[in-house]
Amino acid sequence: MKVNTFGGFSVSIDDKVVFHESGRQKKEIYLLMYILSNRRKGFTKNELIELLYKDSNIQDPGNALKILIHRLRKTLAEAGLPKGEYIIFHKGKYYWNKEVLVEIDTEVFEETF
Repeated sequence: MKVNTFGGFSVSIDDKVVFHESGRQKKEIYLLMYILSNRRKGFTKNELIELLYKDSNIQDPGNALKILIHRLRKTLAEAGLPKGEYIIFHKGKYYWNKEVLVEIDTEVFEETF
């Protein structure tokens, strides 16, 4: 899976774009970008709430996060990605599934220089 962030956010499989930011809610894109960019570590519910909702007037940010993660999982499943679980909840933390290999353009760029 390849992730492009330069010139707009998109996810590709075998050079076919299966997910892009057009028409997506910003928080859904931010969450996916954050989890992918930091995929070697996990995030507690409170860390993600702080990241996504610290300046928000949402009554129940914990429930909003739960809904956002559910929606993101559904979006990924419907995007044409191979079947599987991409965002895993284990021992109180959300993780990117380590079995799903990801190449991010910014990491390739940094490794080049």
